[in-house]
Amino acid sequence: MKPSSKQLKVIEFLEQQLKFWKNTNDISSPTHIGDIREFSQFLDDVLSKDEIIFVELITHEIYERIIELESRK
Repeated sequence: MKPSSKQLKVIEFLEQQLKFWKNTNDISSPTHIGDIREFSQFLDDVLSKDEIIFVELITHEIYERIIELESRK
């Protein structure tokens, strides 16, 4: 089964965030946390407020896990 429009929108959002992080010159900048919240609001045409909060939470989790990789040396 193909992804639904909701799923595609979330995938595109995650791709966008990952590209920002990939191309940043400061991966630990607190700006990235603010960007997650700011850009998640563009999901409101497809997702409910609760779904947007859920996407923000999982995006923060992914971001934090990426940051933690450097501290595991």
